[in-house]
Amino acid sequence: MQYHDQYSTADFDVVLRGGVPIGSLYALRGPQEYVLIDIALLPECRGSGIGTQLVNALISEANAAKKKLEAHVLKSNRAWRLWQRLGFELVDDDGVYLHIRVPADFT
Repeated sequence: MQYHDQYSTADFDVVLRGGVPIGSLYALRGPQEYVLIDIALLPECRGSGIGTQLVNALISEANAAKKKLEAHVLKSNRAWRLWQRLGFELVDDDGVYLHIRVPADFT
């Protein structure tokens, strides 16, 4: 509910593998920027590269739209290492969450 209240125009996509739901991707594709709001995969589907593929696809989509891609991640979340490998940079640290961004690559 909080995501919907804050990002009412965001897209909620169900991730399928072989026609079976295995996760979700919640992203705002806004006029100023893209925001990766949430990504979730079933435990048995984690660590297999699916999340990397989904995030890379969103990065490519943001670049094609000439928009930056932003996200927030819990400081203690192991996913921060994945975000760094995918090109996210630290914008701000409020002590609990990291505000991260992939700079737009329009070249």
